[in-house]
Amino acid sequence: PRPPAPKRALAACIDILVVSFAAAIPGPVIHIVVRDPGVSYLLAWLAVGAVYWILFEGLSGHATVGKRCCDLAVVGARGSRVGAARAAARFAARAVWGVVFVAAFWFDSFVWPGLCMWLAAAGFALWGPGGRAPHDLLAGTQVTVVRR
Repeated sequence: PRPPAPKRALAACIDILVVSFAAAIPGPVIHIVVRDPGVSYLLAWLAVGAVYWILFEGLSGHATVGKRCCDLAVVGARGSRVGAARAAARFAARAVWGVVFVAAFWFDSFVWPGLCMWLAAAGFALWGPGGRAPHDLLAGTQVTVVRR
């Protein structure tokens, strides 16, 4: 079944908060090499996010902390296990959208295109084929409701 939008949004918010707090740990180390604090934090966020999503969705039971709280899981398009490669592809596709979105707000002239891209991805997940976001389609995955 298509996961309810509020559950999926809440799970995403929880996961983003977890990664955002965790990214503060390697951020200062990266800042030694990359002098811009915004860029160093973004790189730390991407590194921590990659480990987080690949570990939780691909290697340890289909669900991140946010998804577990909301009774959701990521599975292959036919219900199979995701695995590290698919989880990495899913994260990479999502990260491209995220970096473009962040860059759009970083450079004021691109706010509207970035917002439109984010809304398109969210709308696709809500009303697209099988409730699959673009990163799900690219990785061959889908988010499902876990029956407990």
